[in-house]
Amino acid sequence: MNIEKTGRGPKISLEVRRMIIGQAIHDNKNMPRRALAVRLQELIEKMGEISPTEDTLARMISDARNQQPSELDQPWNIGACDQFNIPADIIPILIKIQKLKAANNEEKGTLGKITIREALWVARLFPVAEPLIARLFGGDEDNLWWLTFIVSSYVHREQISEQMNEQYPDTSDLDGLYFASEDPFNDVSLNAWWSTIPPEYQQVISDAVEQERSITH
Repeated sequence: MNIEKTGRGPKISLEVRRMIIGQAIHDNKNMPRRALAVRLQELIEKMGEISPTEDTLARMISDARNQQPSELDQPWNIGACDQFNIPADIIPILIKIQKLKAANNEEKGTLGKITIREALWVARLFPVAEPLIARLFGGDEDNLWWLTFIVSSYVHREQISEQMNEQYPDTSDLDGLYFASEDPFNDVSLNAWWSTIPPEYQQVISDAVEQERSITH
C-alpha cells in the first residue's frame, strides 16, 4: 500500500486520499464539509485505516474543492475540437449526447452541455464502448446515455488524478470492469460498476430499468 506523509498526525495512504478527493468533488460535492468529514471518518475506518481528525479532513475537503478549474472542464463546442485534438468524426456522437442532455433543459431549442474533458473521453472510449452497449442494450440512440455513464467514471478518475499530481490516471480497474469481461453486468461486476457511477446518474439508471421492466411485463 502506498503511504503519503502529511507532516502531522497519522499517515494517509494514497488510496484514502483518492477517496477523500473523490467524495469532496464528486460523490458528495454538495455536502457541507464538516458533515462530509464525519462521514469520511466512518468510511476510512471501515477501510481498516486510521482516520485523520475531523479538522484535517475538513481542510483536505476545502483544498480539493478550491482547486482552480481546468480549461478541460469548460463547455465543449465544435470550435474547440482543433485546439484540443478532438477528432472531427466524433462530433456527430457529441451532438447526439448534447441533444439527449437537452431533454432536461428548461430553455427550449438549446443543446445540453458537455465539457471538453468529457468530449475527449467520448472520443477515446466510443470505439470500444459502442459495441458493448449495442450488444447489451441494443442500437437505440437513447442508449448513448450508457456511454455517458462510462465516460463519467473516466472523467472523475482523471480529475482526481490531476489533484493527486499523478503523471496520468490509472484506469486499470475501470478498463477491466467495462471491457475485459464477456458479461460486465453479472452480479459481481454489476456491484463494482454501480459504485463507479455518480449518485446523480444512479437514479436515472434506476428509472430507465424500471421503465424497461414495465414495458416487458
